[in-house]
Amino acid sequence: MFQSIPVLLMALFTTAAGVAPTIDLSHNMRILKLPRDTKPGSIIYRLRGSDPDPGDILTFGVRGDVGNQLLNIVSVTETRANVFLKEVPTEKEYQLTIYVTDGTQTTEVESTIIITNATNHKSPFLEYESLISVSELTEEKEVIGSVVVRKRNSSSLPVLFELEGSEKFAIRYLISPLKEASKAEIFLLQRLDYEKKNLYTISIFALNPWTDEEVDTRNVAVLPILVAVKDAQDTPPIFQSLPPVVRVSDSLPLGGSVMQVNAEDGDYENQRNVSYSFVPESQGVTYFNIHPRTGMITLASSTELFREAYSTTGPFVLSIQATELETELIPGLPASSVATLAVVLVNTENKPPRFLSRRYVGSIEENSPGLTPIIWEGPEAPKVVDDDQGKNGSFELFLEDDGGAFSVQPSRGMNELNFALLVKDPTKLDYETSDTKYIEFKIVARETASVRPLSATAEIRVKLQDANDNIPQFTHDIYNVTLPEDAPAGTTLVKIQATDEDSGSYGVVRYTAVNGPIAGNLRLDPVTGELTLLSGEGLDRERIPEYTLTVEARDDQGKGNRNMAEVHITLADANDNAPLFLQPRYDAVLNPDMRNFYEPLRVQ
Repeated sequence: MFQSIPVLLMALFTTAAGVAPTIDLSHNMRILKLPRDTKPGSIIYRLRGSDPDPGDILTFGVRGDVGNQLLNIVSVTETRANVFLKEVPTEKEYQLTIYVTDGTQTTEVESTIIITNATNHKSPFLEYESLISVSELTEEKEVIGSVVVRKRNSSSLPVLFELEGSEKFAIRYLISPLKEASKAEIFLLQRLDYEKKNLYTISIFALNPWTDEEVDTRNVAVLPILVAVKDAQDTPPIFQSLPPVVRVSDSLPLGGSVMQVNAEDGDYENQRNVSYSFVPESQGVTYFNIHPRTGMITLASSTELFREAYSTTGPFVLSIQATELETELIPGLPASSVATLAVVLVNTENKPPRFLSRRYVGSIEENSPGLTPIIWEGPEAPKVVDDDQGKNGSFELFLEDDGGAFSVQPSRGMNELNFALLVKDPTKLDYETSDTKYIEFKIVARETASVRPLSATAEIRVKLQDANDNIPQFTHDIYNVTLPEDAPAGTTLVKIQATDEDSGSYGVVRYTAVNGPIAGNLRLDPVTGELTLLSGEGLDRERIPEYTLTVEARDDQGKGNRNMAEVHITLADANDNAPLFLQPRYDAVLNPDMRNFYEPLRVQ
């Protein structure tokens, strides 16, 4: 008996190996009712498969051109996959074949998708916050929010929850006090840092949620949630654009300005004021002063002593400390930071400012709002340099021939300055009205303190990027059509035409819907715009002589802006009715001579 046990186990194992995978009956999408207005890109179903063979990874898909044009199936785990809607459905019903394979064997399931005319869908999400604010000091595993989802009427199973979008968050099921609902809480997996990232977009997946099952049998619902990170006082001051070397004129007088340092609280919300000082042990502090509030460094000794000390020691190394003025810091966090710079003595010859490049190229999306920065090509930000020290090293920046479209920030600097160009007038950024699709102008750096200010110029080209800011325009607001009441199926009523001024895919128009009293008798070709008769059933000029319908067109290949036009259909009479007498019987009396009636007889 003991010898037969391993033989029996081996037999069971070998018979299980090589078994084809299956799609679970509860998740096989055999019949799916889908509202017609479901947006392309939406997840409409969650497939789940099983495979007794250990270690197999299942792949799901759909057969045929029609299925692949309508659906996109993406695996999310080794045994599960999401079904995405790729385009607006144009048929009333689709017969598709869904399959699952382990790479060796395949199982197929026939699927029917019924397109319903449902609108105004109720969300299964009963309680939730679309925007959750979380302090960056929140501890791991701390709960930051919750969702409550209504259960499916036809199922006794609870709603299952998943979270996607960030590894810093997770979701777990809770027991809900409501019998008809399931609850889950969102909690933190990893610590947040406002200075690194302050906004997250996560998606909550509810599996087996409530739907109106007469018109909608999707088994998954998705809720997008924004998580905003709130700043906390946990970062010391940060020095802004501090050069490693500062050059001082050999003729700088006592009290003359060397340079101005600037540091800002590293916490971006509720920033504190900063005071400045020298680290006492740093070299050369006896020759300089620093203003505690402004950060202006000035010469503290006579020019002669400064020259003499420089000739002996060479460049001075200054350590500057920036300290937050408020003291109510979180215990253990730094309240100050230190930066080091070298002071070099130079001659007094005045030199013009200079741009590190003679030409800068960037891009901006048309109609971008004010203060939107230009995105520059290349790894380095635009920069202007003036090697003069003291007042001669200060300069201003301004634009020429930009038509008031942009502003430069910052517009003043000293010695070295990285600058940005921001949108000033969005109306000047119109891709469609621009012949060249770019704007060219100049930026000028000019000294501000010299008696005879020197300047430098660089050329700038800003490329305009098209945005989807135009709606489709129909060739007619109203299309008037005459249709015989006995017209056969396949008759073309009219060809709807609409154009869009945007470029690329934004300008590709698709005809997405026809609505009205006989919309079910018609088909609107999404590409050509031809409106054809599917069925003449119910068309009777004697009963209803005219119909008014609307047609819809969307740009961005049917996913973008939409517009509508009217179609006025007049039914033309057809010889489809026999004559009818006004009376069922007519009576008359003859004269005695049998030649005439006493009264004239009129038959109608």
